[in-house]
Amino acid sequence: MKRFFALEQVQRLSGLRQFPFERAAQNEIVIALMEVAESNEHGESIVTDWIRNHDECPTPAAIYRMKRKKASSAGVDSHALWICDYKGPKQ
Repeated sequence: MKRFFALEQVQRLSGLRQFPFERAAQNEIVIALMEVAESNEHGESIVTDWIRNHDECPTPAAIYRMKRKKASSAGVDSHALWICDYKGPKQ
C-alpha cells in the first residue's frame, strides 16, 4: 500500500470518535494500515468496513490485531478472511 493512499484512507476515519488529530498519532495509524493491507484496494476495504461497523477510530494496535485466517475449514486455501478482535473501548 502506498503511503499517500494510506494517509488518505486514515483521513476518512476523521469523522469517528477518538480520531487523533496529532500528526504523530495519525502517522502510527498510517504505518499500521500499510503493514496490514496487501494492496491499496485492500486498505480501502479495511477502512470502509471499519467506518461501517465502528463508532470510534481504530488505534494502531486494533489495526495490527487484524489477522489473516485461512478459510481452510471451507476448503478454500487461496482465500483469506480478515478479522479484527477489537472489542471496543475499555470500560
